[in-house]
Amino acid sequence: MGEDKVVKLSPSSARVLVYIDWSQKLLEKYDTHPLETLPEVLKYGPVTKKARTEPLSLYTCLEAFLREEPLVPEDM
Repeated sequence: MGEDKVVKLSPSSARVLVYIDWSQKLLEKYDTHPLETLPEVLKYGPVTKKARTEPLSLYTCLEAFLREEPLVPEDM
């Protein structure tokens, strides 16, 4: 196997991107096919913020939090 490397990260690191180079022997030992269908959890691109037409107030937040949501058949 390869050599172990320790990488120190600063506490302010927002994200870490890891590349792993598997040997053919390890690829045969472990079933990596489930890794090919993982859901996308982070989309890269510019963040678009929805513009508010009215100022945000505590009352508006509480009202939105307490608003009843309609259930769809999958939720029942």
